[in-house]
Amino acid sequence: MPGRVKLTVQLDPLQGQEHVFEEPAICTFGRADACDIRVPTGFLHPTVSRRHCVFDIDPPHARVRDLGSFNGTRVNGKRIGQRPHGQLPEEVDTSLFSHHELHDGDVVQAGSTFIHVEIT
Repeated sequence: MPGRVKLTVQLDPLQGQEHVFEEPAICTFGRADACDIRVPTGFLHPTVSRRHCVFDIDPPHARVRDLGSFNGTRVNGKRIGQRPHGQLPEEVDTSLFSHHELHDGDVVQAGSTFIHVEIT
């Protein structure tokens, strides 16, 4: 039976925005125009990096990996990645950051944005 992964953003103005995946996908999160889940650039989201983290989705499985963000990425409050202070974004080797397996009910924090994970 195929699975489904739903990511629900929990922060204004994206509060309640849902991204549903029933097929394998790579989903980037951040402030850059090229991100799949994009938070607005500006003073409301200064803690979210341009390319903050990436979700690797293959329903019913999902993983997340930090992309060398300044403020780090957390899963259920536990830090899973962050670039060293003093290192510029272009100096980061993102391959050094490992994927973190996600489970139904997990909450991913990227800067000041929270993303609820639902896996069925």
